[in-house]
Amino acid sequence: MNHLLTGKVGRLAVSVVLATALAAGAATLEENVKAMQATNAEAGAAQKNIINLQHETQSMMEEYKRLTQTVDYQDQYTQEITDRLAVQDKELASLREQLASRQITQQRIVPLMRSMGDALEQFVALDLPFHQEERLARVIKVKQQLSSTSIPLQDQYRALLEAFQQELEFGRGIEAWRGELKLGEENLTVEYLRLGRTAFYFQSMDGARSGYWDRAYKQWVEVPREYSEDIKHGLRIARNQQAPQLLALPMKR
Repeated sequence: MNHLLTGKVGRLAVSVVLATALAAGAATLEENVKAMQATNAEAGAAQKNIINLQHETQSMMEEYKRLTQTVDYQDQYTQEITDRLAVQDKELASLREQLASRQITQQRIVPLMRSMGDALEQFVALDLPFHQEERLARVIKVKQQLSSTSIPLQDQYRALLEAFQQELEFGRGIEAWRGELKLGEENLTVEYLRLGRTAFYFQSMDGARSGYWDRAYKQWVEVPREYSEDIKHGLRIARNQQAPQLLALPMKR
């Protein structure tokens, strides 16, 4: 009986110990599972942090590249502006030199042009008296332009050259026209004949009176009627009414 009891007690003790051991093992296993879960959670969080850090790092790299490119572009733009400014400085210096040279040229050429205007006026006044009022009016207008401060220098120069050119043209051809002539106390309607600047003639409408301009005495001198026909031929040639030919026209030596 005692042996049986002892045996039961022993088995009971073993069962208790085994149960205790199992309970302890289960508790350890649960703790281990929890520990693993906690570790996995921490690992997941760490992995998430790593991914976030990678994204942040990538964003920072892209921003760095962008900023680097922006800096490079800014450097290129700054260099381009610097080069342009250098070119503009050279151009400005050149313009200043040109302006200074132009001012010097203007100081020299303005008196020369005015002197040329005076010489042209004197030339017209002393020349053969054909279209004299018209020519003098043109010269006076040019001289007024030369004295004006509102007219550019190139326009003044152009007007002066045109006036000289017009006077040069008068010396290259012959011309005939009708006009009024005061001869002594008489007023006549005559035909004028101009041979360049070499000679200047007149003939009355009826052909009875003819003459030439005497440069030395600055007056009209009548010629014998024997020259009337030649002067008449000269008038026809000037009007393209007759072929050119040699004429025996009076001319003072």
